[in-house]
Amino acid sequence: MNSISTKILLGSLLFLFSCSYPAYLPKAEKLGVNPYGAEILVIKKNRQNVHGEFLSFENDKVIILLNTYESFPVKIISIPVSDIKNYYVKYYKPENYGWTIPTYTLLSISHGFFAILTFPLNMLVSWSIIGGSLTASRYTKDDLSFYYLKLYSRFPQGIPKDFKTEELKTTD
Repeated sequence: MNSISTKILLGSLLFLFSCSYPAYLPKAEKLGVNPYGAEILVIKKNRQNVHGEFLSFENDKVIILLNTYESFPVKIISIPVSDIKNYYVKYYKPENYGWTIPTYTLLSISHGFFAILTFPLNMLVSWSIIGGSLTASRYTKDDLSFYYLKLYSRFPQGIPKDFKTEELKTTD
């Protein structure tokens, strides 16, 4: 009788803890609410890299505000689609979950003899959490076509006609 109730208790605890989402995941309503465009890294066919804030996509050209925080006025360039080999768009800052590796692997000590099995398993899960969090906020040319790329720009409908570059504020 005693061992059955222990098994039921342990089984229900295992079920409850294995079906929950991690508390550190960002909430969906926090994504996409900011006045700036996504960070973009464009790799051109001549192997030159261009890095900055993605302003707009117009007339088959990617328009980028260069990351030149020291020099003013700000520099804006446009790159024709035909010159682009690949691009990486990062639309939110990923969390750093490096703390999960030592924490979860040290928790294996409490498993006693079964730590032989759970230690490598916790290490593997921790590494997959870190890898997934770093790539979850990033798109490449293979993931996102030029048609949908504009949705991550500061001006998805195009830069306004009366827009003055000196009014442009860079990100903090």
